[in-house]
Amino acid sequence: MNSKTDEILIPVKVKEGMFPSEYSVHLKLANGKHVSFFVDKQLIKKENGSSLLRAILVKEQGGNRYEVLLPEEPFETATRWAEVEL
Repeated sequence: MNSKTDEILIPVKVKEGMFPSEYSVHLKLANGKHVSFFVDKQLIKKENGSSLLRAILVKEQGGNRYEVLLPEEPFETATRWAEVEL
């Protein structure tokens, strides 16, 4: 795998986390469910007023759907694997 092509940036909503070095992240999955988790601030890219989460692209599902590996496990699920729409 080529690390330059494996990264995907996913639009998310962020708030300050419990610690100064982290954000609380809220993400909408492709199935419409919302999940949340904490990540290191270095995993968020701020661009034009938007927040983008760095994740690993696993597979393009077609259209605008992607299977990804999130950097942290959401509180609402038991896995870091997720399907997102961009």
